[in-house]
This record gives sequence, C-alpha cells and structure tokens, in this order.
Amino acid sequence: MCRVFISADPQSYESRTRSVRLHGVVTSIRLENLHWEVLEEIAARDGMAVTQLITRLYDELVEARGAVGNFSSFLRVSALRYMALVAQNRIPADRTVPLRTLDPEAILDGLPAGWTHPIHPLHLPQ
Repeated sequence: MCRVFISADPQSYESRTRSVRLHGVVTSIRLENLHWEVLEEIAARDGMAVTQLITRLYDELVEARGAVGNFSSFLRVSALRYMALVAQNRIPADRTVPLRTLDPEAILDGLPAGWTHPIHPLHLPQ
C-alpha cells in the first residue's frame, strides 16, 4: 500500500513560496509544489492566473466567514477538495469545462458530514 504514496516524485512535495499581493498588502504563501500545480489547474479552468484565483478565494472566504485564519492550509484543503470532487465525478475531469459554469449546490449536495459548513445566505459570494 505505501508504495503508492512513497513512489511520488520528491519534487511534488518540496515547498515553494510565492509572494502574492492581496489588496495592496504583499504576503508570502508557502505550499508544496503539487498544491501549486492543482491551484494552477483550477485557475486555468476559468482563464485566471493562480494569483487571481488566490485573491478571489481570499475575498470570498472573508465575505463568507469574516476571517481567514490559516490561509495556506485553506489553499491546501481547496486543492485536495478539488481533486476529490473530480475523482467522485462531482466536477468534470474535462479541464476545458470552466468551474464557474457548474452548479455549486449540485456539487455539494449529499457530501459526507464534515465536508461542508453552512454559510449564511447573506454571506454567499456572488
């Protein structure tokens, strides 16, 4: 069983730091290369650069939750959720299908407990 995991290219779990400007403030985000690759894929599906995706995720998280907490961990979980939702066929594997065209309610409907947290309707991003 472990061979499936330990055969990963060591480059994929090396960390890389990127500087990102969020509303005029430069911040550094350190993630493993594999997480950066997944975020790049997510961004590309909607014609964005990864920095644009990160800014959008940050803004929508603040709007929905009012606070960010550990943003790097949030980005790791976002990448993992994306891959899991693709594996479960809730998000099409076809990378030419923009994510913005998908119905988030249909994707989230019926997920196991712990996979979602209620967002107050007034705080739903547009």
